[in-house]
Amino acid sequence: MILLLAGIAVAAPPHEVYLGPGLYVHQSATHLGGGLGGQTGYRWHGEWLTLGGALSYGRFHVQGVFLELEGGLELRPPEVRYQPWFGLELTGTLGTYRIRSQEHPDPSRLPPLALRLAARPLVFDLRSVTLSFLEISWGTPLESVGDGVSLGITPLAVGARW
Repeated sequence: MILLLAGIAVAAPPHEVYLGPGLYVHQSATHLGGGLGGQTGYRWHGEWLTLGGALSYGRFHVQGVFLELEGGLELRPPEVRYQPWFGLELTGTLGTYRIRSQEHPDPSRLPPLALRLAARPLVFDLRSVTLSFLEISWGTPLESVGDGVSLGITPLAVGARW
C-alpha cells in the first residue's frame, strides 16, 4: 500500500495536504481507545477517484494514534466547486486499552484495525484551498466484527491543493 501511495504521489496532480480537529473512537470486545485531537493527511485526486492517508492524534482516557488509509469517489465533476465524497477507510489504532474477559482472556497485542464507511458531504474546492465540513466515518472493528464500533468525526478540515 505504501508503494501504491508513493506511486500516486509522483503521478499527475492534483495533490492535497490537509489539517483538522476531530473525535476518534475504537471500541470492541477486546480493545478500547479514542480521543479528541488533530489530524493531518494527504490525498491524491483523480478525475473521480480519491486516494489518501492520514495520521491523527487524540487524547481522552488514553493517548491514541490513529492511522487511516482511504479511497473513494467524488460525487460531482472536478470543475464544480461543491465536491461531496463517499468512500471506505481502513484504520489502525495505537494506544488502546486491551480488555480481558472470559471470552477473550488474552486480547491481541497487535493494533486493532477497523473498516469504515466514510462521507464528506460538505466539501468545497476553491482551487488552491479545500474546505470540508462535517466529515463522518462509521464502521466495525475487524478483531470483533459486529461487536463494537469505530467512529471518526472531523468538523472542519482545511487543505492546500497543488
